[in-house]
Amino acid sequence: MEINQQLEQWFNIKFLVKLGKNGPEIHQMLQQVYGEYALKERTVFKWVHCFREVREDPKDDARSGCPSTSSGNENIDHVRYLVLSYRRLAVRMIAEELGLGKSSIHTILTEHLEMKKICAKTVLKLLTPEQKLRRKECCVDWKTSEESDEFLERVITGDESWIYEYDIELKSQSRVETETFAETKKNHGEANQKSKSCCWFFFDCHGIVHHEFAPEGQTVNAAFYMEVLKRLRDRVRRVRPEFWEGRRWILHHDNAPAHSALIVCEFLAQNFITALEHPPYSPDLAPCDFFLFPKCKLVLRGWHLGDVMKIKSETTLMLKGLREEEFQGCFQQ
Repeated sequence: MEINQQLEQWFNIKFLVKLGKNGPEIHQMLQQVYGEYALKERTVFKWVHCFREVREDPKDDARSGCPSTSSGNENIDHVRYLVLSYRRLAVRMIAEELGLGKSSIHTILTEHLEMKKICAKTVLKLLTPEQKLRRKECCVDWKTSEESDEFLERVITGDESWIYEYDIELKSQSRVETETFAETKKNHGEANQKSKSCCWFFFDCHGIVHHEFAPEGQTVNAAFYMEVLKRLRDRVRRVRPEFWEGRRWILHHDNAPAHSALIVCEFLAQNFITALEHPPYSPDLAPCDFFLFPKCKLVLRGWHLGDVMKIKSETTLMLKGLREEEFQGCFQQ
């Protein structure tokens, strides 16, 4: 109902009250004139009572907070201008800028402007000057260390990731036929978020050094990650004895909270394990992020693995299928 039409009915109610009409009679008359746009019976009775007492002005009283015209044309234009100027603005930020309520801003965006949020591609984070300086220092240290002999061969990099029972196939994959699994391939559906397993991968330029799956229901925290590092240490002693002697191997992981926790740093120091510092927000310098995770998950996309045991077996099979030349190329990148 338009505001002018609503105000018109208020004036009519005042006029009919002056003529001595009661609430039911007034409501019936309004229905005859305005039809489905007539005020509700309860609203009519409220205004009849007000006009019979001392009220003379049919307009709403002034009230604190957001004005009743918060969705007016002027505010709609302001919201449109702000959103088009910077599309990553949150509803809260727009509300603070215009001095309106968040619900009003949400109504303007969804109903008046018919806008909605969409998933965007990953964009680079805007780094602070301190973070930029730290990235430069880390990269200079890496470059200096790379000039020494066998530096890349000594680095063992690792990270963890979730492997799902089913990930939706990419459009590029549906164009080609691949011969991998015996299960029926599905092109439609949603990822099963319930059947999943968290896997830790550690590898060097020669291949996988250690990988393991977290127990079902295990929280990924610093305490559990320290246990993973203990098993990695024992694995390095068995499969890379040439780097175990003299503690020549170097651990590289990103600066996630579980990796940079105090108990993890203390464990590395107590066991004389050298950790290569990772620059902030640098997925391009994390081999797991730009090489191993995409390579493994791309092959598994579009296949229903069934359960956690199948997830583990197929993931292990994918790791065994990677060649040493691929790992060497990754470290050269």
